[in-house]
Amino acid sequence: MANPLNPLAKPDPITPSLSLRSPEAAKAIGVCEKTLWNLRKAGKIPHVRPSKGVVLYPVSALEKWLAEQATTTVTETTSTPPSNADDAETGGTRYKGKAPKAQRSCV
Repeated sequence: MANPLNPLAKPDPITPSLSLRSPEAAKAIGVCEKTLWNLRKAGKIPHVRPSKGVVLYPVSALEKWLAEQATTTVTETTSTPPSNADDAETGGTRYKGKAPKAQRSCV
C-alpha cells in the first residue's frame, strides 16, 4: 500500500517503483509541473528520457537532489547576507531599478 504522506515511498515491495513521471515527481518534491519542467529544461534536476516523449525521474536521484538542495539552501542562507537589505546608505530603498515580478503560481 502506498504511503500518502511520502509520495517517494515504494508502494509495493514486490514491484518497486524506480522512477516517477512528471506529475508524480512534481508532487513528490513539492512543486508544480511547470516548475519541474523549468528545472528539467535548465538541467538542474536529474531525469532520463528512455524514449521520445517519455521523461522519467529516478526516485533515488530525486531523493539525493532534494537533500542537496536543502543543504545548499541552508548554507547559502547562513553564510550570505541579504544583498538588497534596507540601509541608511540607500535611503531605505529595498530594490534598485525595477521591482521584481510577482511570483507566478502554477496552474
